[in-house]
Amino acid sequence: MTGIRTPTFSRHPDRRLSAGIWETLTVPDGTRCLGYVYIYPAGPGAYNACVHYCVRDGEAAQGLHDALGAFLWRWLREAWPFEKVAWPGREIPWAECEPLEGV
Repeated sequence: MTGIRTPTFSRHPDRRLSAGIWETLTVPDGTRCLGYVYIYPAGPGAYNACVHYCVRDGEAAQGLHDALGAFLWRWLREAWPFEKVAWPGREIPWAECEPLEGV
């Protein structure tokens, strides 16, 4: 994702997801917010984690929404130990991915 500070989620170096995490997506110098990424553990059911992301309307029109989605899919597959990730509002209805209680 050229020209964008890539989400690092550096607060979770051991890659365990015991609580929900979020990252603000900004331009490299941090002066302008482009969007957000939320990852949270799923409650009992078929999924290990739920992912939601959004970008500002103007950035979506420039293709950032699709680029961020592709990055997140690849990154979560390669860097996190999730067997099954839910993408509520994209692949499944929101109601099918409830956050873990207390998150």
